[in-house]
Amino acid sequence: AHIGAEALAVLGRQHPDLVLMDVALPDFNGVEITRRMKASPRLANIPIVMITGHSERQVLEASLKAGAVDFLVKPFDREVLLQKITHHLAH
Repeated sequence: AHIGAEALAVLGRQHPDLVLMDVALPDFNGVEITRRMKASPRLANIPIVMITGHSERQVLEASLKAGAVDFLVKPFDREVLLQKITHHLAH
């Protein structure tokens, strides 16, 4: 999904094993979508890895407080991404 509304629509139809969530979406903030997912009993157990170009502490804290399980700052190493995905899918 390229925008938050599209992501929410997809989540209404599908139940992914893991979500890679960009913090900065054109219409919704990724942190807000994470909060909405965690408030839904059907989606609350899906691990969310936040991806952002901003490494400020407040963005990291807001993401984790909203329910994200991990965080990647762009640009990121492909191997680090794959390690995080593997780790969170194993739990």
